[in-house]
Amino acid sequence: MYWITIEQIECFQAVSTSGSFQKASEQLNKAKSAVIYSVNKLEEQLGFPLLDRSSYRSKITPQGEA
Repeated sequence: MYWITIEQIECFQAVSTSGSFQKASEQLNKAKSAVIYSVNKLEEQLGFPLLDRSSYRSKITPQGEA
């Protein structure tokens, strides 16, 4: 069993409010790869996508909003 961390939540929140992994990484003073890893791990643990990455900017999915 894995635990959801505060870091994962902070990364997801930063990406969802800024609209990009790059801006989120700048806000959090973390490497972009670390932000991507945290969000990917959170999505893996929850079992569904939180962000739609099909367009230029990442958009929050309906499941992510809930």
